[in-house]
Amino acid sequence: SLSEFDRNAAIQRTGQRDAAITAGAYGGGREGVMQSEYQLGSDRERALLQAGMLQQGFGQAQQQRQQQFSNQQGLAQLVPGLQGKDIANLGTVGSVQQAQTQAQLDATTQANKQAAFLPQENLSRYAGQVAGLMGGYPGQTTSNFTPNASPMQNALTMGTGLGSIYSAIRGK
Repeated sequence: SLSEFDRNAAIQRTGQRDAAITAGAYGGGREGVMQSEYQLGSDRERALLQAGMLQQGFGQAQQQRQQQFSNQQGLAQLVPGLQGKDIANLGTVGSVQQAQTQAQLDATTQANKQAAFLPQENLSRYAGQVAGLMGGYPGQTTSNFTPNASPMQNALTMGTGLGSIYSAIRGK
């Protein structure tokens, strides 16, 4: 913008000089005063233009900085909520993992029990078949496997036991 202003001012000075030459007044006192007045006004207009552009740039920079500050405040308020959700999600994942691990351990325990009693059950079944062929009484041994109580059942049983102990102590 300032370069364009300077280019237009140079064109105006050339036009004034050409007009003075055409009028036959080139190099005279009037032409010198006219050039001086024009240059003074041009310099004043250029300074005003430059000041206006600087002020406009400063205002835009202020607005952008204020917007950036507002954005940072918004992010600062958003982060704790996101972190809280992350913690809740991690807690949920942890409890699911714990339940899965416990189920695997329970299944392993059940399989180990069945493996330990398998020879006895096979023998009992075979003995029952042989005794049936021989006309004797079928002797039979059976093993019943019951799954382990769930954590909720354990908690209820413990709560009931503590409640009855408390009632016995209080006499109610």
